[in-house]
Amino acid sequence: MLRHRKYLYGPDTHLIPAKLNLGDFFIRRLSEHGNKIAMTFKMLRHPKYVYGPDMHLIPAKLNLGDLLIRRLSEHGNKIAMINGATDERLTYNEIVQTSMNIAVSLIRIGVKRGDVVGICAESRLENWCTVIGIACTAAVMTPFNIGYVKDELKHVMNISKPKFLFCSMQGYKAHETILKNLDFLKHIILFGDERLDGALLYKDLATAVPNSIISRNVKFEEFQGVEVEGQTDTAFIMYSSGTTGLPKGVVLSHLNVISATSL
Repeated sequence: MLRHRKYLYGPDTHLIPAKLNLGDFFIRRLSEHGNKIAMTFKMLRHPKYVYGPDMHLIPAKLNLGDLLIRRLSEHGNKIAMINGATDERLTYNEIVQTSMNIAVSLIRIGVKRGDVVGICAESRLENWCTVIGIACTAAVMTPFNIGYVKDELKHVMNISKPKFLFCSMQGYKAHETILKNLDFLKHIILFGDERLDGALLYKDLATAVPNSIISRNVKFEEFQGVEVEGQTDTAFIMYSSGTTGLPKGVVLSHLNVISATSL
């Protein structure tokens, strides 16, 4: 093999100090080039893209649920959700009204800031109203997969220790034995019309009818979510998939969720 006469070749051996720091090495080498241009970046905004503001100012005490109430109310009577199986529909105004009713009802049955409120149900139209209502109280919402096996459910329940649980009849029947033996679980609230001893129904909290917790619908102009410390107060406790072991809890603050949805 002959060296090409038009190529430049470096030394055949390099002496590299054993304790040489990579960053220090880069500093020394880069400094040799002084004020020469090292890199240039040229990023142009696409003419067909819509760009938002470069900065979002989020009030420190902003409650996630209260923010959602305000934003959803802007869409009035437009359809927000449709049950594909039954064609039942919910408007934005209906979600707002139900969420506010649930929030006030939860406080009246004893939910306090920082309490954990769980949801164990299949996909239902009621779920989002429940999530928003819980957030408005400054309680912590945590979802439980209706498909959890016995050990998985016990494990995640012991991570978050919910005092209150919204549950579908399907979820309740699947996990009844476990739910009845959890000392920290004080109230079960059932979706649907089938009432069990000692349990409330979702409609007892969500609607203003005789024997419900509230006597009239909460007025939008009078409603205010419970104040939170957005950066530190927990909004959700989610769970990892448990693919390589048992599920693990993941804590999201009000600020975490608001920031993510503002991007």
